[in-house]
Amino acid sequence: MEGERDRMSQLPDDILLLILGKMDTFEAAKTTILSNRWKNLWRLVPNLRFHLSCIGHHVCDLEDLAIRFSHLVSRCLSHCDSAAAVHDFHLSLDVPRYSLVDDEFLDEIVEECVLYAINHDVQSISVHTNRSLTLPVSCKTLRELDLRQSYVYVPGRLSLPNLKTLYLETELCFHGKDNKMEPFSGLPELEKLTLIGSFIYGLVIKAPKLRVLEITTHSVVKEIYTPLLTSFRYESDRAWECATVNLPMLEQVYLDIHETRPWYNYRHRIHFVRMLHQFESATTVSLTLDTLRVPFSLFLLIQMYVYMHYIVMVV
Repeated sequence: MEGERDRMSQLPDDILLLILGKMDTFEAAKTTILSNRWKNLWRLVPNLRFHLSCIGHHVCDLEDLAIRFSHLVSRCLSHCDSAAAVHDFHLSLDVPRYSLVDDEFLDEIVEECVLYAINHDVQSISVHTNRSLTLPVSCKTLRELDLRQSYVYVPGRLSLPNLKTLYLETELCFHGKDNKMEPFSGLPELEKLTLIGSFIYGLVIKAPKLRVLEITTHSVVKEIYTPLLTSFRYESDRAWECATVNLPMLEQVYLDIHETRPWYNYRHRIHFVRMLHQFESATTVSLTLDTLRVPFSLFLLIQMYVYMHYIVMVV
């Protein structure tokens, strides 16, 4: 009768590991008290999830809370099966930026977790914090990288040969003073790139297999070389500026330019016209009402016709 009641423990290990992988790792570790069957099961879970929430805690208690969290994370990582690969690693730190918690201490937690994941053949990393982080320079197994930080430092040329999806919601910063870096050229398999936030002017995006590009910010991109790109999404408060564009396979374009100031600036109008001309190979260009509201005055329409006609004549 006891065995019939405990139907959960009768499930095969693969199913139990799948269930535990959906849970917070701290909660999964607590299942060791259930029975001998569960004692070491959580250590084999391929998905690790750690979340620190400061909601409901007094600001004076945040430092102790962060210290306890750090100790628990280190303890969990030390008890995980060192031979088991990590498929998915998620870390979320919901700590107010201006708190009594030492910034370097929190940065060390993030660095420790990311380093552990990389050393255990991780395939997917997701880090959501308001701390800074340096992009991992090299990892052969990583396929998905999702970083939502205050700052992400790019140490130069990355070597992530199997990365397919990169999501950066952050301020992108480069080490050194070289503004002509090509941070994505070391990602030969990259298929989807999302950039949200501000990043350095003069950025060069070279990704031979990129198919989806999403940019939500005002950007001055020096060059885009993505010969297989089929989908482009751009959201900003002004038209983008890009000197060199190579988008021969482009199909879908979505533009949401929610300009908060009147479009009286001639330079912005020219940038808008140039931007549309750069997408002339697309089969569908979708414009939001905000994008249409002001720039499509009769004057600008005439400018667009004259400018594009001039470009065709030159080419």
